[in-house]
Amino acid sequence: MRSEHPAGLARSGRSPDSARQGRLPGLARLARRAAVAAGVAATLVMGSLGGAWADPGKPDETRDIAVGTKLAARTHPAVHLLSLDYTATVTVPTAGTRKAFTALYDKAAKHARKGRIPSDRRSMVKWVFQQVAADVDRYLSVAKPVRSVEATAGSWCTGWWITPDGYMVTAAHCVDTTDAELRAYFAAQSLTDVNARDVKALLKQLMGSVEPDKELTELVQKVYTTFNTKHMEVKNLKQSLDVIFALPGGGMDRTAKRLPIRLVAKGTVYPGKDHALLKLDGARNLPVITLGTDGDAQVGDVLYVNGFPGLVTNATFVSLETKLYPALTEGAFNARRETDQGVPYIQAQAPSYGGNSGGPVFNADGKAIGILVGGLLSDLGESQENQSWILPVGVLREFLAAQQVVAAPSPTTVIYDRALDDFFADRHTAALAGFRQVATLYPAHPYVAQYIADSQEAIAAGRDRTPPSQAPVPGAVGTQSPAPGTAATAAPSAAGLPSPTVLPSSAPASGLSAVGAPLAPSGTAAPTGAADPTAGSGGDTTSGGDTAQADAGASAAPADDPARTPAADDDPVSPNTVPVSSGETLMSPLMFGVVGGSLLFAMVALSIGVSTARRRRLRRTQAALSSFPAPPSFPTWNNSQPPTRPGGQSNFPNPPWQSRS
Repeated sequence: MRSEHPAGLARSGRSPDSARQGRLPGLARLARRAAVAAGVAATLVMGSLGGAWADPGKPDETRDIAVGTKLAARTHPAVHLLSLDYTATVTVPTAGTRKAFTALYDKAAKHARKGRIPSDRRSMVKWVFQQVAADVDRYLSVAKPVRSVEATAGSWCTGWWITPDGYMVTAAHCVDTTDAELRAYFAAQSLTDVNARDVKALLKQLMGSVEPDKELTELVQKVYTTFNTKHMEVKNLKQSLDVIFALPGGGMDRTAKRLPIRLVAKGTVYPGKDHALLKLDGARNLPVITLGTDGDAQVGDVLYVNGFPGLVTNATFVSLETKLYPALTEGAFNARRETDQGVPYIQAQAPSYGGNSGGPVFNADGKAIGILVGGLLSDLGESQENQSWILPVGVLREFLAAQQVVAAPSPTTVIYDRALDDFFADRHTAALAGFRQVATLYPAHPYVAQYIADSQEAIAAGRDRTPPSQAPVPGAVGTQSPAPGTAATAAPSAAGLPSPTVLPSSAPASGLSAVGAPLAPSGTAAPTGAADPTAGSGGDTTSGGDTAQADAGASAAPADDPARTPAADDDPVSPNTVPVSSGETLMSPLMFGVVGGSLLFAMVALSIGVSTARRRRLRRTQAALSSFPAPPSFPTWNNSQPPTRPGGQSNFPNPPWQSRS
């Protein structure tokens, strides 16, 4: 057991007071460490608070948004489905027989008697129709009655706006069809039933109750298909080219609008310069695509194709409401090519299908670098996947210059793109004001209504990061909220503008996926139209030969318009005020770091000053104690156990307390 002898202190040359003072350096170090820890903790807390204030629920400054997501949001409004339709009356004469046909039966009987062919009736009829199939017009003639069939034909393609007053770009093969293609198209659609009736009637006449075999049936079908196709006539042919507008919010139904669009000029079908220019008369403030240059895309870059693949447009299992959403695909820029006519083309690996023809192709910056024209075909006529051919934008620019048309920006697109930037950066109050301006400028916009709803929801949920400097000014254009259901709807067309037509229950089917692809028969339920794009607010913009003036400010709807005045409970958050829960940036993260660092420096300096003062006091105390003489020595004793009584009991009296152990 340690001795309590005071001489133990004397041997170290230190007094009890100096020993207690000797503990002060340890306390100072502890104080310094506590101060440093407090400073670091304060800095971390301030930084975390700064991040929370700057972006509630999202620690990063900006979200990581995919390139394709932004491209789709920006370009979808300007990309539309085009419908090329034909209607005609197809007449088909009845097949009569010539004397040569009757003579064939005599020759068949002669061959049977000589054993050259079997003598049964079926075998002799087969031999006769083998001769007829080899030269139909030698044995059959045109006769009456003439059958008449009302036929329709059509195709889907993709077009895109380049000016706010209605100039659209697409492929040349999307807007015109050769006579040979039309005849083949109508024959495939209209003659199927006619041929089937003719074959059935003739076989019954020839064979009676005897069932014809497969070989004879195919021979007769070949004869009638050849004769009817060759002698059919197409009369009263009418062509219509329409642009189909998505509903507000995107998609379509049977009430969607279909407006006629006229052909201004076109090039030659691939391998030529496969481009065309269209015009929607009376249009205003349309969203547009920005044209790039040939230098904006190089081999190895990722390219993006936007349009309407016919595989989806014609699919019966896809809901009608979602067929007018464009599809975005991507792939590598493989190589620059040139056709035998000297026309440059881009080979790309971005998937494309029938219906994508005429659609825009973008680089990663969202600039159009070409027109999707078609895909490669194998020797068997099969489409090769991921082999798309793109007409470069330089060729398109030359074509537009020849037509005196200049691609022009649109106030709708400028404001919409800026609002999208705010939306993707979670600046929802600023985005909301921009989207409302777009709804005023172009009420038929198919997507802005949904973005307005999403922005309002984000603000109400406290996810807004709009700084006060970007908060909309009360009374500014676009800050008035349209009532629900009216944000993206419009009144009928103004006087003198084209009235929309309603699609029939059956509409044209597949588009041209590759150059020379045949038109497909009608029979797919048709998309039908939206708010009238010609009824947008504001003046026209100047583009090409059309002289008009765009004025976004003057195009805003009046504040007292009841159709654009929100109800009391429609908009939970006013666009002119920044809600407390919006998480606006009180101080930038950099400023929080500076403030936290300053606090840390001040705490460290304070702790050093305190420890220095304590060391000085300790040295002065130790110097004062060392001037006193050492204390005298005291006698020592053994720290042994006290004597005990017999039985192990102590001689000392019991203490006046009781142990709690």
